[in-house]
Amino acid sequence: MDEMILQVNHLSKSFGKHEVLKDINFTVKAGDVTSIIGASGSGKSTLLRCINLLEIPTSGEILFHGENILTQKGGAPAYRTRVGMVFQSFNLFNNMTVLENCMVGQTKVLKKHEKEAKDLAMQYLNKVGMAPYINARPRQLSGGQKQRVALARTMVMKPRILLLDEPLSALDGVIKESIKDRIKTIAREYHLTTIIVTHDPEEALTLSDRVLIIDQGTIAQYGRPAEIIQKPENDFVRKFILNQLEIKRNNIYALFGSSANSIAG
Repeated sequence: MDEMILQVNHLSKSFGKHEVLKDINFTVKAGDVTSIIGASGSGKSTLLRCINLLEIPTSGEILFHGENILTQKGGAPAYRTRVGMVFQSFNLFNNMTVLENCMVGQTKVLKKHEKEAKDLAMQYLNKVGMAPYINARPRQLSGGQKQRVALARTMVMKPRILLLDEPLSALDGVIKESIKDRIKTIAREYHLTTIIVTHDPEEALTLSDRVLIIDQGTIAQYGRPAEIIQKPENDFVRKFILNQLEIKRNNIYALFGSSANSIAG
């Protein structure tokens, strides 16, 4: 039986009089990769920040293994030890080497011995292909390399849920595909529940088990990629996916075949 790791119930978030999220409801199964997509300003990044308690919901609840994270013992700090986040801007420590970036959280937060922290850091830096750069500092790295270090730094903390905010938006071509493949490999190999915010439907449809589409703060559709391709539930979903995939059809056809034609119906 599939384990339900995260439940979002009737979540709303307002900034002053501006309601950004309105009655959001969805569940995430353990080990699934879920993408949250929508137009700029739709509320997708705010939703991700609410899931990590970087923003406190105005109303509603978020259940982690059935426990409301807004009222659980230990509060946000205790919850965040089980949730890792990779930011769009990487947020690496510029005064530290790659290896130090991947060790500091383990030694300072998890109180691990330095050798144990180094061994685990090297394991994940190898996994993302950054072991040759352990003595480099962030300013010496490309955007793709920084993203891989940020991913390794998060993974060493052994999170139960991995949150990624636009992880591919600053990358191009081969580098983007390489990072996407690494995210998929890590999620599958470690059975790691992963939630990704992206503005690109192609990324969402090719990377995820489920896709949540947001339109002006509400859920327009939530389902498996094939379901969204074959049966868009409303005009917004149909037009949003169609418009953004128009020049990227080959990748979608390769995954879903002729069923992708139905989106234009």
